[in-house]
This record gives sequence, C-alpha cells and structure tokens, in this order.
Amino acid sequence: MTAASVLLRAEIAAVGAVAPALLVDDETLVVRCEAPARPGDRLRLRLSFPGLLAPLDVEGEIVACRSPGAPGEHAEWRLALSPGEATASLRRLRARTGHPAHGDHLLRLLLVEDSALLGDVFRAGLARHLGPQAPRVQVDVAADAERAWALCAAAAYDLVVVDYFLPGDRGDALIARLREAPATAATPVVAISLGGAEARTATLAAGADVFLDKPLALAELTATLRLLLTKEAPMPCKRILIMDDSVLFLELTQEALARAGYEVVTARDLTELETHTGEPDLVLMDVQMPEAFGDDLAMVLRHVRGLDAPIYLLSSLDPSELERRAADAGVDGYISKHLGIEAVVGRVDEITGGPRGTT
Repeated sequence: MTAASVLLRAEIAAVGAVAPALLVDDETLVVRCEAPARPGDRLRLRLSFPGLLAPLDVEGEIVACRSPGAPGEHAEWRLALSPGEATASLRRLRARTGHPAHGDHLLRLLLVEDSALLGDVFRAGLARHLGPQAPRVQVDVAADAERAWALCAAAAYDLVVVDYFLPGDRGDALIARLREAPATAATPVVAISLGGAEARTATLAAGADVFLDKPLALAELTATLRLLLTKEAPMPCKRILIMDDSVLFLELTQEALARAGYEVVTARDLTELETHTGEPDLVLMDVQMPEAFGDDLAMVLRHVRGLDAPIYLLSSLDPSELERRAADAGVDGYISKHLGIEAVVGRVDEITGGPRGTT
C-alpha cells in the first residue's frame, strides 16, 4: 500500500484564514484558499490535526494557483515546501499511511447528515477507498444534531463529520456543543457543506478543525482514517511514589507532578507504603521519617525487596549529608527540597525522561 494525500488543518496568518490542506507528496502541499495569491509568493503556515499532528510551522513557495472551474473544483494554491525538520516530520507522517493497520482497534466515525442516500454514498465510498481496512472502520450516521449528541454521549468517536445544514440545530451549534463537553473537546471534527463562506466561517468559529466543501471527495479522508487506524496507543504515564510525613509537602508535590503529566501515589507512613502494589517508575523517599530513616527504608526496598526502579532521597538535609546517605544506602541519588517544588519536577523529568518518555 502506498502513501496517500493527508488532510490537515492549515492556519495562514498572513491572510487570516484557516483552510484544508492536502499533503500530496513529501514536498508538496495543496491548500484550498480563496485569498489572492501569486506564484512566487512565500508563505508560512501552521499545520495540525488532532491526535495525528501537533501544530507544526512550515514554509513554502507557491508554484501554482487554480481558480474554480468545473463543478467540484476549488480555489487552490500548490506550495513547494522548504526542506527542514518540519518537512521531515510531515514525511514521516505521510509514510505511515502506507503501513498496515495493527491490533484489533476499531475506528469509530460519526457522520451527521440528514440525507440517508448521502449516508449510504459515504459508507460505500469509504469502503471502496479503504479496501481491506474498511471492516476496521465503523460508520454511524445521525440525521440531526440531537441524535448526534446522544451518540457522542454514549460512545467515543475517533472522527466526527458534520454537515452544516441540518434539521433543527445547525452543524455549528452541534460543533460548539461538542467542543464545550470535556469528553469530546479534543475529538477531530470535519465540517462539510454546500454553504460556502457562511458555513465555513460558522463551523470553524464553532471549533471545527477542517471545513470541506461538498461534494465531498472521500479519497481526501482516506489517508486520515488510515493514520487514525495505525496510530500508536499513547504510552502510559510514569508512576511516581513519594513517601513523606509532611501532608503539605505531599499535596504540593503531588499536584505539581500530576500537572506535569505523571501518575502520583503517596505514602505518609509504613502502613500506607505497604498498601501500594506494582512497581513505580521512580521512588522519592524522605529521610527524616518518624518510624524509620528514609535511607534505611530505601536500602531495604532496593537490596532486600529487589525494587529495580530508581530511588532518590528527598530531604531538606544538607546536600553533602544527603549524598553520603544515598551512597551508603546504595540508591541512585538525592534531591534537595531546598530547590523548590518546580525544580523537583524538573529533576524528576531528567531522571525519568518525562511523564511519557523512556527511562
């Protein structure tokens, strides 16, 4: 299977526009924008797509412009992208569209469209373009905004495609409602319509990621669906165990580490420590504990119970004293509380490689 064009969101600050963009090969981007442009113009764009591509700034030169002609054609700019790390990231993204889907993940797509015939056309078109991967994509169809909202409340969708003209509430009202709900705030939304500038402005303002004019060329969604199918599951966040008898310090440190993306478990005494199961990715151990010195506990965890995770003493003692105690206990090091909470988080990032990084 060869790589296909990838549908992306393009933000073009120079003309104040958000437009669909197709990455058609490793060096070429086709942007559908009606703003005036000429071959030779250089542009800077921000490309993105939820869950697939974080905002990425690219530069390119317009090599051709096209005005709408036959039905179904669009005003387009064809850009030759400037080489660099950004285009290397796009190349890697596009290459993944040629990878076979793995695992047993079922991709769920919701089409919000009041024409039953167009719903059937949509399903048939995706089946034709996706080929062997088609059974991995489940397409649900809702004829109005209320039905779509009920479906989104009952199941998580990987992509929602919303028509602007719907009976009852219009598509932009549904999109705004999806964006306000925590469960659907980050769901990719593609708006579609015959409504031209009115529909484009309203749906993008409501929070749609991309607006596409009807008639919809389903091939343009195919690569995006393949990427969603082949997308790797996110790595689980790192788990930090902190033992300290100061409730205030535990709360502040736990909050800061959780905000940074870590899973945090705490223990104020030996009883709480014994309740934790599973091996953490890092242990932070206070030294001056009421029942036993933290360095003695750390030594037992490492050398008696065989804990492989890094263990660091965490204390307000003099750094030279902490260094000696860590060495005597045979653990990995120490962190001084005098550094402050944010600096402690920074040291945890360095030790673990980040909340979802590699150790």
